[in-house]
Amino acid sequence: MSERLSYLWHLGVWAVPVLVLQAAALAWTGAWPRAAVVPVVAVTAWLVAADHVAISAGIWHFDEAKILGLRVGAVPVEEVLFFLATNTLVAGGTILLDGLAGRARR
Repeated sequence: MSERLSYLWHLGVWAVPVLVLQAAALAWTGAWPRAAVVPVVAVTAWLVAADHVAISAGIWHFDEAKILGLRVGAVPVEEVLFFLATNTLVAGGTILLDGLAGRARR
């Protein structure tokens, strides 16, 4: 594995299995997260903007050898995907719990 894929690889190993399980559980409960799309995108954009400010101010940085080098502003694309995956997991988990509670009430 190329060292440049390091962040992306770890993100995929961490997020993809959980996202797949969560999607399967959401499908099983019949709870579809359409209402979560706008909040997930909005919060992701907010976090990317905050990260851009922090990176630009030199508060933190990323090892260039461990990222692809693609950026949204100053933010590596892997970090954008991390924020998106995390927000999707939180929103999906919330919807899943609500869907399971609805199933239990029926």
